[in-house]
Amino acid sequence: MWSTTTCDNQMEALIVAYEGEGMEVNENCILGYLKIMGIPSAPKGIPEISVCMDLDASNVLRVFAEDVSP
Repeated sequence: MWSTTTCDNQMEALIVAYEGEGMEVNENCILGYLKIMGIPSAPKGIPEISVCMDLDASNVLRVFAEDVSP
């Protein structure tokens, strides 16, 4: 999954993980938040943030985010 910034020169982003099958965000439950900081200053939409989610055998969800902008 990919994410990006919504404002010019944004240096951090908040990733929100939800669970549920609802079509609308408000129909699902928030599992948690992940803040990625240190994004290089750039116009909105330019930074590329890779978001990976991993569910292990014990049903523990791990969420990783990394700025992969060129």
